[in-house]
Amino acid sequence: MRFFSLLGCFLVFIVTAVASKPVPINNPDNTDSPRTAAAGYILSADTYAPLFSGKEHEKYPLHYSNLPWFKSSEYTPGVLYVGGSMYPRVLMKLDLYRDELVISPHTSPFNIITKADSASLHGITIHFLHARNAQEPSGYVEVLHNGNRKLYRKYQLLQRQVVESGRVVYRFETLSAYWLLSGNQFYKITRIADLYPHFQVERRAIRHFVTEQQLNFRKNPETTLSRLMNYLDQP
Repeated sequence: MRFFSLLGCFLVFIVTAVASKPVPINNPDNTDSPRTAAAGYILSADTYAPLFSGKEHEKYPLHYSNLPWFKSSEYTPGVLYVGGSMYPRVLMKLDLYRDELVISPHTSPFNIITKADSASLHGITIHFLHARNAQEPSGYVEVLHNGNRKLYRKYQLLQRQVVESGRVVYRFETLSAYWLLSGNQFYKITRIADLYPHFQVERRAIRHFVTEQQLNFRKNPETTLSRLMNYLDQP
C-alpha cells in the first residue's frame, strides 16, 4: 500500500510541475496542435521519473536538539542537474550529516533520497565530488568560487552528547573544510599561506590585499577566501 501511495504522490508532483511550465519541444512545422502540446507534456513528465527511484530518507529521532540540514529544514524549490539534464522547480533539502540530497513530490509527505551531479539550492551552487583517493573531498560540497581555480567548502558534522533541561540530548556540531582545485588536484586550505604555492607571482599582492581589506581567516574563512579568489581572478 505504501508503494501505491508513493506512486500516487509522484504522479501528483508530475502534474503540478508540468502544468506550471511545459518544457519546449521541437516543432518544425511551427504549429500548436493539441496533439503536439500533449506530446510535450508527456516528455516533460517522463524526465522527472529518474529522480524518484531512490529510497526514502530516514527521519532523525526526537532526542536530537538540532538537525543537520543545509540552511533550512524546509523543502525549498531548486534546480537539479543529473546526467546532463536539468530539472527545475524540484523541492529539495540537503542532509549534511548523511550527505544525502532529499526531494519531495509536491503535496506529499514522502522524502526521497536522490543523486545529482549538482544543484542550485538557496541561491547556492552545490556539486557532488567523486574522490579519487582518501585525501580528496567527496560527496556534496558548496561552491565558493568557480573561476580559473575552484574553491569548495565541505561540511563536516559531529555528534555531541549534551544535557539540556535535565535530560541527555544529542546535537550536531558543524565544521568546515576548504579545498582548492588547481591543476586537477585538490589542496586543503587551512590558512592563507596555503595559497602561496599556487599563486607564487601574486604572493605579495595577496598579503597586501588581506591587510588592506582587513581580512581575517580565523574569524571568517569563507569571506576571506571568497574575496581573495575573486581578487586573484581579476584580469
